Amino acid sequence: KARARGLEAQITVFPVTGLTLDANLGYNDATQRETIFAPGTTDTITRAGDRFTAPWTVNLTGMYETPLGPDDLTGYGTVQWTYKSGYSTKPGNVGFNPILGSVDSQNNLNARLGIRTGEGLDVSLFVNNLTNSRDVIGRLHFQPSERIQIQTWRPRTFGITAGYRF
Repeated sequence: KARARGLEAQITVFPVTGLTLDANLGYNDATQRETIFAPGTTDTITRAGDRFTAPWTVNLTGMYETPLGPDDLTGYGTVQWTYKSGYSTKPGNVGFNPILGSVDSQNNLNARLGIRTGEGLDVSLFVNNLTNSRDVIGRLHFQPSERIQIQTWRPRTFGITAGYRF
């Protein structure tokens, strides 16, 4: 048997005109409740207490908007930070692989700066993965070979977006 329990809390505040701050915190306690053995053996497939997901997640966002003059022109900026805690599985289970046995914590920071018109035009510059984080977000081991695939955040990406709402 397995059990997943948790909680999530979010708060949004508007400390000054045009500024919005969001904070989101999540906790997930997803663990195996009993040890499961391979049929007909004493080999464990999974043990009581094994964790299946990161226990903590945090998302912080700051957004600022301000009028830039006549004609409903608005400037805006957004910064968003996301965090996911690491976790480990216990050695000794059938198929345990020390390469896959621990998941490191993950951090990602994104930013956007733009202008919006009252007539529906929106143009913005963005940077995703601002810190150029190389945190590992996934691992795959192709057995029986020694081939391992590691997934990381996409490298720092700069760009421009333009849109029109009608």
